[in-house]
Amino acid sequence: MSEVRLRNRIEALETELEKLRGGKTQWVREVVSTGDSLVTESDPAEILDALIQINEIDFAEEKHRQWRIIFYFEHLVDIGDKAVPEIHSFLQQNEDIMFHTGRNGSPRSVAVSRLNFQPLFPTSLRVGLIETLERIGGEVAEASLLELLQVTGRGVEIALAAQTLESMAPGQYTEEVLAAARELLNEPLKSEDDIGVDTETRAYLFRLLNDFGDETYLEQAKTQLIFEDGRLDRDALAYVMENEGEDAMESVFNAFQNSDVLDLADRLALAQRGLEFIGSNENANEMFFSLMRDPQLPNTLKEALAQGLAVGNSLVLANPPTSPEAIKTRMQVLETIRIDIADAKVRAAITQASDQLQSLLDLVPVIP
Repeated sequence: MSEVRLRNRIEALETELEKLRGGKTQWVREVVSTGDSLVTESDPAEILDALIQINEIDFAEEKHRQWRIIFYFEHLVDIGDKAVPEIHSFLQQNEDIMFHTGRNGSPRSVAVSRLNFQPLFPTSLRVGLIETLERIGGEVAEASLLELLQVTGRGVEIALAAQTLESMAPGQYTEEVLAAARELLNEPLKSEDDIGVDTETRAYLFRLLNDFGDETYLEQAKTQLIFEDGRLDRDALAYVMENEGEDAMESVFNAFQNSDVLDLADRLALAQRGLEFIGSNENANEMFFSLMRDPQLPNTLKEALAQGLAVGNSLVLANPPTSPEAIKTRMQVLETIRIDIADAKVRAAITQASDQLQSLLDLVPVIP
């Protein structure tokens, strides 16, 4: 159904684009202070050319470049539907111009989701044009954004187009957006010859799936926790854990066991999520034992891991246990590892954590 709807939208777009290419349009702006009308001939293609060349102009101050950029985008908004053909043509080329942003520009890595992306200044020409389509509105602009989903390889653009379409037509294009995100996530990570998608793109796409509450990519994501080069995909991990929690522990533990390819930082990042379930999950317990026995792990971190079982910390995100069963289970985990620890400070940290757990247990009211 979504494929048929998308094809119909694209056909409607092509028809409207031909109609709108009939000639130049006039831009009319009312001058409020005098009541006069300012009427000028304006060609959307010329405005786009000006935006493309804007970085080449030497402005007295960087903010003046930003003012001019905003002016041009506002000009396109005022032109309206007749600006869509040129905007559409540029977006289909998959080329971009990164604007000089100065001190007030939005950083390139700004998080994009349908909940929190409200940049004060567009980072690039494509980002500005996507927002311009939202401002113009209407079915032709919607159809152009839908077709953008089919050609872009940038996660930020899919996320921004998703937010824009959701704003223009709430709930109508969710499946098209998610299909585009899932398709791009299945592409390999970018290689040396610039083929594939980059990690920033994947980050945007996983955030997008979470924003829309989409769980259909979970099984694939579980198989993609480690990149081919041995690095942990932390965005895939976050997506899996936020949707499945403890049910994802088997996949997390399998990834954790790749100690031959994962560096220590990535193993700790995996353990940090897995140890949320320490004491109640065998895979989480095994991750704890493995780290405590690892000769490459600094003893200071082993002390923090032991202490985290009692009070929680930056390494062990689990909350302190409250039930007698949970408290006793964590005490048993500490006793199991104690016999394998030779360092005096680490053993002292284990003892301290055990004492703290015992104090928690003593405070639990006895039910007659």
